[in-house]
Amino acid sequence: MTAQPPSPSRRASVTSTLAPAYTATLSTTNQGGCANALIFTGQTAYCNGMPVVHAAGVVKVPGSALASPSIAALTRHVRLAHGEVRITLTCSGKAGQRAGCRGMVTLAHTGRDKHGRTITVLLGRVRYRLKRGARGTITVRLNRRALAMLNHARHHQLVVRATATLAAGPTTTWSLRIRV
Repeated sequence: MTAQPPSPSRRASVTSTLAPAYTATLSTTNQGGCANALIFTGQTAYCNGMPVVHAAGVVKVPGSALASPSIAALTRHVRLAHGEVRITLTCSGKAGQRAGCRGMVTLAHTGRDKHGRTITVLLGRVRYRLKRGARGTITVRLNRRALAMLNHARHHQLVVRATATLAAGPTTTWSLRIRV
């Protein structure tokens, strides 16, 4: 079987979105006007099936230029000012494309209670939105419990787990040191 150049009877159309997946539709016929099975009896050729066959499917393209953006943190140490901390984030990808980064940044501290059980305390969270390829600073207001923990912490600093979650994608987690 040899490949033939495209003809008007062979058409393929691709509909793409900004996601890293494409919907491909393929329509085919052969020279006899039969798409799936040509039966030749020795005298006559019969088309067994439809004159045109359509197939459609979703094709994933890893590492494409249209891949989903990702979020990264540029801040590792912050100072508390007026009950707030400022964190710098960057959204990867090419600028100008519609899909940007949006989601939630959560600050939490894991420690032990007076009975020795492990507890996780939510310190603050905020929604964010960045254009693709952009860098931005977000402000997280700490709750009362977080401020009390900082005042009673050794050297008035806490190492917390910061998590940036994309609305439709992976999460990024890093350690963040907060000082008074």
